[in-house]
Amino acid sequence: MPREEGGDAMEMDASSPTHGPVPQPTIPAADREVPSSGPGGLLVPLKTEPNVEVSQAKTTELVAEDMEVESGGQKDVAQQEQDPMEGAFTWVIEKYDEIQDKKMYSDDFTIGGYKWRLLIFPKGNGTQHVSLYLDVADSDTLPYCWSRSASFTLSVLNHLDPELSHRKDAQHVFCQKESDWGFTQFLSLDELLNDQKGFVSTGRGGA
Repeated sequence: MPREEGGDAMEMDASSPTHGPVPQPTIPAADREVPSSGPGGLLVPLKTEPNVEVSQAKTTELVAEDMEVESGGQKDVAQQEQDPMEGAFTWVIEKYDEIQDKKMYSDDFTIGGYKWRLLIFPKGNGTQHVSLYLDVADSDTLPYCWSRSASFTLSVLNHLDPELSHRKDAQHVFCQKESDWGFTQFLSLDELLNDQKGFVSTGRGGA
């Protein structure tokens, strides 16, 4: 899968200028990576499970997988086993269509000895698309001029056919100015919330 342009998750509205790298004319806007604030090098799955009490509740599975972090120094075998440089994370979001929060963070998870989390704008970051990013969870407490490199894949799982899951790859050097990285136009809200597309589960079947 070809690498796509991305960016950080700076919050935007209809009057805000485009944020992130200069657009490449051959890459559709929806496929460009941008910082929300700026992450990279991690692949995280986000997953939502059916609500057993409300059968009509819509749940969505977001996934970060194939995450690989570049080590900042040499590690012995014991350290590598304790803090593997590769991994994945799944986030289950229930009642997605009822969410009122402008943005949400997943729980923290550790890969390569670093703390990460997923950042999502459920109704879009100034756009009619789900906005999804990988974020350095402890960026506020890291020393001045810190950086870390990572490659990752962000996904919204398809409950009807896993092969139709929506995935985008990214690679980024995370730093103080760009502590998160991902896609402002990850997947259109119309497509995500359309029951026939398979990105939400109502909990009525095996999904």
